[in-house]
Amino acid sequence: MPAILKGYFDRVWLPRVAFEFSPQAIRPLLSSIRLFGVVTTTGAPEWFTRIYIGNPSRKVLMRGLARLLVAPRAERFWLALYGMENANLEKRSSFIERVKSRVSRI
Repeated sequence: MPAILKGYFDRVWLPRVAFEFSPQAIRPLLSSIRLFGVVTTTGAPEWFTRIYIGNPSRKVLMRGLARLLVAPRAERFWLALYGMENANLEKRSSFIERVKSRVSRI
């Protein structure tokens, strides 16, 4: 993920703000967050991002933050347009429609 975004999470989603350490596990403190969504684009193709490097941004955001730090039953979604540099107009338009469709349900 871009360094500026990583810096945001490091500075804002802090212990005693977003979570607490308990003897057994991490206890979330952002239980009022009921929706956690990510809309992003990447330059790398999907096969490379998912298979070769394991989609690290998705893991950090959807597993690390969304699963552990927000309300346990919060709705989560991840929308990504992979290979943005090579995406034609049809692919970009389709992604925009997916985003509009998903966001309209909020």
